[in-house]
Amino acid sequence: MVEAPPGVYRWTFDAPGCKTAGHPVSGKGGGSGGGTCGGNAYLGFNGLALGLRDPNGPGWTTYDTLSGRTLPAKGIEVRVTFTDGTQTILVPHHGLWIVVVPLHLVTEPTGPFQIKSPFRSIDVLDASRRVIAHSDVKS
Repeated sequence: MVEAPPGVYRWTFDAPGCKTAGHPVSGKGGGSGGGTCGGNAYLGFNGLALGLRDPNGPGWTTYDTLSGRTLPAKGIEVRVTFTDGTQTILVPHHGLWIVVVPLHLVTEPTGPFQIKSPFRSIDVLDASRRVIAHSDVKS
């Protein structure tokens, strides 16, 4: 279980079903998605976006998640590259990993809307930081 941002939203990841669920820490709402981690034993992943009305003022925040599984081996890391070129390195827990990016909209959407994914690609790295699996993330 992960809280991101801390005290606001709680995320869980079900490995067998590759299902991500998110719920506000206080209040109602949230949801879940997934059901399959496309890929192979080295890299399987799934994405989900959930939004909620901001409790401290006007606007809307969408939480864009990317979660998946990889080999549960010592030294394995997952590198996520964002669309702006920045990267983050994740150390999987029993082969599982999740990254959450909050995207704030100043006004609450009034109809269907689409936000471009903040994720560009995922790499699985071995203990010597060589790429053993790569996938581009489609927005």
